[in-house]
Amino acid sequence: MASLTRGLRGPSLSARLSPWRTIAVRVGVVGAAFFCGYVAAGSRAGRGGSSGDSGDGRSAGAGSPAAGTPRGRTAGASEAPPPAVAKGGGGGQRGGRAAGKGAAPPPRPPAAASYMALPGTTAALLINIGPHLSSLVPPRGLANTSVLCVEAHPAVAAELLASTVPRYPGRFFVLPAAVVGPSSPGGVPGGGVRSFHTYGLRGRSSSLAKHVNPELAFARDGPGATEGAVGFVAELTLRQLLNAISPRIVLPMLKIDAQGMDYDIVLGGGDAVKRVNRLQAEVDMGHSDYVGVHNNLKADWLPLMTRLGFELERVVAPEKRETQAIFRRRGVAPVPDPARV
Repeated sequence: MASLTRGLRGPSLSARLSPWRTIAVRVGVVGAAFFCGYVAAGSRAGRGGSSGDSGDGRSAGAGSPAAGTPRGRTAGASEAPPPAVAKGGGGGQRGGRAAGKGAAPPPRPPAAASYMALPGTTAALLINIGPHLSSLVPPRGLANTSVLCVEAHPAVAAELLASTVPRYPGRFFVLPAAVVGPSSPGGVPGGGVRSFHTYGLRGRSSSLAKHVNPELAFARDGPGATEGAVGFVAELTLRQLLNAISPRIVLPMLKIDAQGMDYDIVLGGGDAVKRVNRLQAEVDMGHSDYVGVHNNLKADWLPLMTRLGFELERVVAPEKRETQAIFRRRGVAPVPDPARV
């Protein structure tokens, strides 16, 4: 019996059991590490419980995703609210970037991104609203002066694009749109579109407003000239138009011929009109030929232009019922023929 016991304790049995002891030790170490990790995670969840559930099974402590933070985003100790309600420069970061205390707000696009992409050689711009087919054109000898033509009549705008633009490459531009003011008729709920009435030969007397007596005024222009057929055009205000032009560009002349809507257009331009050196408009010396408009030189134009810092420079034909008036901004030097500026 003693010999048997000594045999069991002998080196041969110990050698046979050695691999199994090694495996048992390794399994024990792995199990202990897993258990310690589980306990540590539970401890962190308990400490972060007062901060609220993150909504995806993770804790929300300092340095961990904040309460309600979507998966994949990280918030610092002073995470700001979502971008729509954020105050200060903290939050609103995406893609797993931290939004810590005092983080800079996202970069804003350069101011130039909101301007019309006119050629860099353009130093001065003549603006012609409602020219029909008698638009201003770039003057000879002034290679850095261009023309922007804003025409509401779709067919006329298309003809200007086809015929005049090729004659002045890079210097003559057409914007097919109606320039409107606070009282312009024909507005569509939601904005952006206006009803447009076509009158006269090739639509030369078309307007946002209805004509008082189209049968009498346009009978000589042929079939369809008196009907006032309605089309639909895109709209913008004079303020929007002028603010879309880079401040580096000088505006020597703004010419408007909008069939009764001239005053309302300038009224909608507000202080942005002060960028213009001269303004030429078709004004009424008596009552307008269009329904519900205000465009009288004395009653409407003179008070408005005085308030904007302009003075009346010239009335082209004061004896007519409807004529052209030219206003000069105070401080701009007079010229012999302002209509040719």
